[in-house]
Amino acid sequence: MLHAVAPQLDATAIADALWLATRMSETSSESLDSGSKLQPPATTPAFATLATDRPRAEAQAPSATPKSRALHERLPGSDSQVRGHAVGVPRAAALPLALEVTRALRPWKQPWYMGRCHALDLDATVDSYARSGELIPVFTAAPERWFDLVLVVDRSPSMQVWQETIDAFVNVLDRLGAFRTLQVRDLTFTAGSGIELHDRQGRSTAAGQVCSPNGRRLVVTVSDCAARAWRAPTIWQQLREWSQTTPVALLNPLPTKVWRRTGLDLPTVRVSSGPPGADNSKFTFERPSLLPNEGEADGRWLPIPVLSLSPHSLDRWSRTVMRGAPDGCAAVLVPPSGRNVRHGRSRPSSSRGPEARAEGFLRTSAPAAARLAVLCSPFDRLSLGLLHLIRQELVPEATTADIAEVLTAGVFTLDTDAGGAVELVVAQKIQARLRQDLAEHEVWRLHRVLSRYVSSPGNSQGRLPVVAQGVHGPDEIPAEAKPFGHASLPTLELLGLSSSGADETQSHDSPAPDRPELKEPNRSAEALDARITTIRPGQITTRAEMMQLFGGGPQGGIVPSVTTPNILIYTDHEAGHRYGYYDGWLAETDEQGAVFEYTGAGTVGDQTFTGRKGSGNKAILQHVEAGRTLRVFIANGKVPGSGAKYQRYVGEFTLDPDQPYVIRQAPDDNGDLRNVIVFRLRPSGDVEHDAKDDIPPAEETKTTLVSADVATNAVVESEDNLETDGTRSVQAKTETERREAVLLRRFKAYLQRRGHVLKRHQIKIKGEASTLQTDLYDVTDHVLYEAKGNTSREAVRMAVGQLHDFRRHVEPPNPRVAVLLPSEPSDKDLKDYLSDAGIALVYLDGDTFIGDILPE
Repeated sequence: MLHAVAPQLDATAIADALWLATRMSETSSESLDSGSKLQPPATTPAFATLATDRPRAEAQAPSATPKSRALHERLPGSDSQVRGHAVGVPRAAALPLALEVTRALRPWKQPWYMGRCHALDLDATVDSYARSGELIPVFTAAPERWFDLVLVVDRSPSMQVWQETIDAFVNVLDRLGAFRTLQVRDLTFTAGSGIELHDRQGRSTAAGQVCSPNGRRLVVTVSDCAARAWRAPTIWQQLREWSQTTPVALLNPLPTKVWRRTGLDLPTVRVSSGPPGADNSKFTFERPSLLPNEGEADGRWLPIPVLSLSPHSLDRWSRTVMRGAPDGCAAVLVPPSGRNVRHGRSRPSSSRGPEARAEGFLRTSAPAAARLAVLCSPFDRLSLGLLHLIRQELVPEATTADIAEVLTAGVFTLDTDAGGAVELVVAQKIQARLRQDLAEHEVWRLHRVLSRYVSSPGNSQGRLPVVAQGVHGPDEIPAEAKPFGHASLPTLELLGLSSSGADETQSHDSPAPDRPELKEPNRSAEALDARITTIRPGQITTRAEMMQLFGGGPQGGIVPSVTTPNILIYTDHEAGHRYGYYDGWLAETDEQGAVFEYTGAGTVGDQTFTGRKGSGNKAILQHVEAGRTLRVFIANGKVPGSGAKYQRYVGEFTLDPDQPYVIRQAPDDNGDLRNVIVFRLRPSGDVEHDAKDDIPPAEETKTTLVSADVATNAVVESEDNLETDGTRSVQAKTETERREAVLLRRFKAYLQRRGHVLKRHQIKIKGEASTLQTDLYDVTDHVLYEAKGNTSREAVRMAVGQLHDFRRHVEPPNPRVAVLLPSEPSDKDLKDYLSDAGIALVYLDGDTFIGDILPE
């Protein structure tokens, strides 16, 4: 039969087709089973089960999917051992904000135009041929990359924790493609604070070889300046020597607030650069009044820029050196002697206990650093790799400085093995204090996010060594006793473990390890295990289940989650219809696709973006800046025996970048007309577009006069001043949109000072779902205005077309029409065009408006 249908298939192709059909059948069966009801997670997180004083039978976590295995981080220094298979999972990026760091370094791509190679100059060749009649190629110097980069990395013991971050930074520099060559030199110190340099092969390199005689070499020294040698003059004298002939900078991964506690306690200034790419001696700065002069022949203090691993700091330095940016960058001043010898008492060492250290850290550290430490508290011991994974997936706003705060605050003890790997160990009393701030929903989210990350495809960051626990595993491997996640059967196959090892997967009878005491009330293991892990468009669910999956509250139409980067949006067709507005898909589409309209929050009075009642609307408006996803649900009948309603998941959305919202008028709970915010949502992922969710078309054409304050353009202005940026939208305003908004505001004030009544028209066209709105209608003079932000022919022609369209539906009929422009058009033909079309021209001239149609 197969041969009759597809005679071109050979035996091998038929075998492949049969195998694929078998696999598709299994997948379809699994999908059908999972779609029949909401699935709970495979297991309870090891650190989120019931407390240790509960009976064992009560502490067990039934598993709905037995074929999963706990993943424990493999740590050579751990006292506990786990039987299982040694595998590797994708490693997180060790450099936060790598993309932003790359962008900050773009000024270094400026080329050196007098390169060593030559290229054919076509213009000069053609010009020479035109003058002489002889075709002689003309060659000119070809542009090339400006600098060679030498990265001098301090290899002191305190810098061991930054090895992965520095390697990631080197990769960023390599991918940037801004430098001719990239060399790394290891910096070590001798017993007498002398310096030694070695290349990556361990060969000794003279310090004088770092610089280049032509000045086209950039030197960046990377150090936390914590070693004793940084308080001696030798290293500073070497940096000063390099700075005389080439640009030199010092990159410190520690937070700037602790720099003064290290060897980086020299005088600081803000420097400005001279010509692009100049060495440090060309920097200009204002000398501090109390700066001493050592009286030497060369008594000038030399500035060396100091940088943090933040995009802002790198951007300021890059633009200062390569583009002569006037705002400059921060630098330390190094005297000819290297550094001044300071006399006086040293800072007393702290002898605070563990609880006091933890309390002080939580009280004074940056919020991102405190949150990162708290999320790491379930583990007695973890590697830097797992720390970076938690930071990347759960605290993406954390910077390198926040990581440094966690590592240097004394909360974790750093344990370095013989191979140089660093492990973080937390004392029991500190761990107990950190766990007091760890809410139960955060424990579940930590487990869910890390388990999901394990199943993600591999990346270029390498592998994080873990142990997939199994009772029949080949070895007892040193590892953290508490698992950080679980791997499902497909994930185990991706990790290279055979699916035949089902007997090694976690069973229903295996008790789950203990969890820390948490702030939130304990729930039963059965209730916790009933959480769902995924949802797809079209799936029927409830608010309670979405609270378990995404967080958020049980009430409200706009529910921002505080535990996940999501905003849940609930709508009910029946409730909206009672008030004369509809949420759903517009029947009309544009070049960007379909639009889902959603009416904002607020049932009485004007809807707003400010205050408590406008907080939900503001959250939607700023969801892009906050890194949140909009998830839309539509009510779908009532839950039997309950007042709750089922919710049908529509999908993921984002605001329309061109026109994020419009403001219309609709009745409130009291029946009074008020302004409502209608958000325009665009699909950003998989969505369900059901025809029953379409906004019904208008049965007849209807025009309504509304307040002149009702806006329809995409410009997002503050509600009291259109000239300020106000609440930021999903994309920056264009200059044309800004001018149009300001122009309308000034023109309305101009007419209102003369006693004119101003409105707008809100027009529903028969057979269409969308709503049209005019720019401005002068009720007193019966004039319809259309404003534009520039005087181009394209803008004027668009205004003419809009006026001809609008005037057919305006009541009372036959209004006079006018185009409002920010200045007088320089093209006389445009004025004639408006005159021939019977449309008046009004434009701004200084502080007043000019136009024959205007009142005296």
